[in-house]
Amino acid sequence: MTLQGWRITTLVTCLIVVGLVINFGLAGWNAPAITHAIDATGRSSLILFAIAFTASSVVSVWPSSLSRWSLRNRRWIGLSFASSHFIHLGLIISMTVFFPDPFVRDQSMAQWVFGGLAYGFVLLMALTSTDQAQLWMGMKTWKRLHFVGSHWIWTLFLLTYLTCEARPHVVLSALLGVHLGVDSNSICETHTSKSSHRSIDVSGSQPAF
Repeated sequence: MTLQGWRITTLVTCLIVVGLVINFGLAGWNAPAITHAIDATGRSSLILFAIAFTASSVVSVWPSSLSRWSLRNRRWIGLSFASSHFIHLGLIISMTVFFPDPFVRDQSMAQWVFGGLAYGFVLLMALTSTDQAQLWMGMKTWKRLHFVGSHWIWTLFLLTYLTCEARPHVVLSALLGVHLGVDSNSICETHTSKSSHRSIDVSGSQPAF
């Protein structure tokens, strides 16, 4: 595939922005239009995050040009997710400011707290998705941040869409199963290979981006 690197993030961001312009151009700036935009960007974030999060696992069980492309560009797909999700946040803030009732009342305190923590992880992961950040933080600390952050975000996505009529959590759960299955298998291989002192690449446990 010719689409590589930063062009992926640029293209995804532009497509989302164009979609929002069309949405508000046709429907106007009102609560239903913003709600529709929040739902759409939430789903685009879900798709992008799922691709980045499971890239190494998918290429292990389904090696192909597409899965290898996803793994090779995981950083940029992850940054595309961050872009989509901060646009999503901007829409949530807009809804809170311009059309607070009943939107704010319908949100629980747990949603604001746990969602806010997830956005903190998204910001930190995006800011540290560079080779320089890896060197500055140290690979061990960098991996720990991205591992904890990605699994926190994944859990919130799963809980958010459990009651969704479209049931995207079915696909989400399937991809998580692939990811965890490969991860568990890799860990078992690592333990059984210690006697031979071989180094195993635990691809399933690599950070999302």
